[in-house]
Amino acid sequence: MKNLYKEWQTFRLIYGPSSQDGFAATKLFLNDVLIADEEKVWQAKCGKPFIKFGIYRPGDKNIPIKTSIVDFDYIKIREIK
Repeated sequence: MKNLYKEWQTFRLIYGPSSQDGFAATKLFLNDVLIADEEKVWQAKCGKPFIKFGIYRPGDKNIPIKTSIVDFDYIKIREIK
């Protein structure tokens, strides 16, 4: 895989019902290339999906780690029927 630093990347996540009862399914695309496809994602019956994204790694407020800087832009959330 090529170096992804310092270039815009497009991610697309599709989350929905699975063909297997009691599970959800996900597909993750990076620049329109499927990089993860999981048909059996556990989800509690009482659970509701939510979105949380970021880089989630420790850093230093005084001296930021350059590779930890991320910029999110053009975020779209929609329901596909």
